[in-house]
Amino acid sequence: MGFQKQYPHEDSGVPIGGLQEFSTDVSVLPPDYLSTSSAQTLLQSAFPELYDYYGLIADRTPADLWVENSGGVPGSDSLQAVAFGDGLWVAVGNNGTVWTASDPTGTWTENTSVPSSETLYDVLYDETDGWLIVGNNGTVWTASDPTGTWTENTNLPARAAQLRSVVKFGTYYVAAAGNVASNKYVWYATDPSGTWTEQLAYGAGASSTVLSVATDGETLVLAGQSGQVYYTTDPTSGWFLNSNVPSTSITTLSMTVTPDGWIAAGSGFAMKASAPDGAWSFISGLTGPYVDAFYDDSSGLAIISGASGALLTSSTPSGPWTQNPSPPTSGLTFNGIARNSDFIVAVGNTGALWTCTRFSYNKSTQFIVTAIPSSGAIQYALRAK
Repeated sequence: MGFQKQYPHEDSGVPIGGLQEFSTDVSVLPPDYLSTSSAQTLLQSAFPELYDYYGLIADRTPADLWVENSGGVPGSDSLQAVAFGDGLWVAVGNNGTVWTASDPTGTWTENTSVPSSETLYDVLYDETDGWLIVGNNGTVWTASDPTGTWTENTNLPARAAQLRSVVKFGTYYVAAAGNVASNKYVWYATDPSGTWTEQLAYGAGASSTVLSVATDGETLVLAGQSGQVYYTTDPTSGWFLNSNVPSTSITTLSMTVTPDGWIAAGSGFAMKASAPDGAWSFISGLTGPYVDAFYDDSSGLAIISGASGALLTSSTPSGPWTQNPSPPTSGLTFNGIARNSDFIVAVGNTGALWTCTRFSYNKSTQFIVTAIPSSGAIQYALRAK
């Protein structure tokens, strides 16, 4: 039997400990409710506008408080990317560094089974194939358990490449393979631990390189130096050049897609487009330099991050964009961002690791919901365990 709640203050949330009316018999309570003689109203002054099914909602978005995990990742190697999968966070970076954690706000553990001095630029998790890392000089590593042994893949194209980013597109893994004989290549494979194939993205010519690959599930998009933007629906059959970009002197380092269009960020700019094969235009007021673009579908906010502690958020590609006041504005560069249902994590230079906790409380360990049958209503409160 379902309860139909009526919120007296929907615009601001129901105060913790407030009364909520139900249209059903209050003597029929769900088994996880506790009947008690009094209701405690902890956190009411600190979090008066939080409510979910039991009276609370997530209180933080990427526009809110971020906290540095200053002791979580010892050492000075810069972290280039972070990902979450199967209950674990994995961060990778310079000098072959790989770190893992179940709680990003706690201690991270280094995995030394990657005997590489190369810079590891990106990390990806797939439910079927497990973990994949790509990096400089054609570095490709795979693992089923990121805390265990990582295996180097030697079934790669002969030419060394700077693999800066990788995505899963249908049955293919696609990596941006720049810096290959002054051409623009991608590598693709159906099995990341198997054979990778090299595909020329667009002709020989200028000494430029592709650095970023992204997808909306229907189209793959490549971007990099000299204002390059390429797109395709099939990485095995060729790429199309989009010359409708605002400048040929920009370098794109990262892209993301939102419900309102695409965002690209790089050295001294950010730009947007409604579609990857359409017209790209600069986003007013954003000059960077930026390193990463990310879309948080939970909050509906896009994030552009980079040098000088840049951590900007907006609900639309056009803006307005707002700098988060949490990180310092000097000596910090954010290189990569990832999220799960509980945290958003940003990593950067010299082992920088920052987290945004979605909830002001831990539902599983800190508080429980209590309920009091009283005159046709149930009173909610939080009580510390």
